[in-house]
This record gives sequence, C-alpha cells and structure tokens, in this order.
Amino acid sequence: MLTSGDVQFEPSTGAKILGLTSSLFMMTAGDSGLQAEIFYLLYREITERITRAPNNWVLIGDAADLYVSYYNAIRKKRAENAILRPLYLDENSYVTNQQGLNERLVSDISRELLNFVMPNISAIIAGIDPTGAHIYLIDRGRTNAL
Repeated sequence: MLTSGDVQFEPSTGAKILGLTSSLFMMTAGDSGLQAEIFYLLYREITERITRAPNNWVLIGDAADLYVSYYNAIRKKRAENAILRPLYLDENSYVTNQQGLNERLVSDISRELLNFVMPNISAIIAGIDPTGAHIYLIDRGRTNAL
C-alpha cells in the first residue's frame, strides 16, 4: 500500500524496500512523497561518502541518524514555509527580531513551529556493517535500535 496525503493505493509494481548499498536497506511506511524525498537525500549522501572513501563502510546507525537529520531538515523547511513565510519572515529574521515582536505573536509562532504536523511516516534501516547486523526503527523522526 502506498500513501500520499489522504490517498492510498496498491500499485502493481513499486518497492517499499529500497537498497542504499549492497548491505544497507531502508523499508518504508507512510506518506510515499515524503519517503521519496528523504530517500533521495539519504541515497545521495551515502553514495557521496562511498565515492570519497570506497573502503569505509557506511555504519547502519549513521544511516539511521542521517534519515532523522533529513526528516528534521524537511520538517523545518516546511514549517518555515507554512508559518513564517506568510508573515514575511524566515528562521533568521524571526530569531533576530523576536525581541521587537509582540510577545503573544512570538508565543503563538513558537507553539505553531513546535507543533507543526508532518505526514505520518516510519522506516526501518537495516543491514550489516563491520560491527555486526543492525536494525533501526524510525518513527516520526525518532530512532530506536532493535
């Protein structure tokens, strides 16, 4: 089953298990658009690391941490676009000008930024590296080693 927004469908082809390397895989659940965006960034980063240092293994835990970093970066960008941009602000101008803004406005904006809702997604990052076999469950930007 693939999900994008409130649309769910079961395609005849398509993978929910994605190879990042020959020993590192990502299994996805939830919003396929967001998962594709994270996968693209994660795959590019891992490929660049391998190109720079082909004899260094990508650790499974590092891949899980990268996934969370990209999730958080996308969340931050989407929150900024949805909450700050309509007020003609960005992250820097909001932080710089907080002192001069109405206290209630700052409180409301901060609450909205903290509570910004992203599509529900989960992923399993699994594989083997020089330290052994590992499985990480990532749910809404939080990692748990299994």
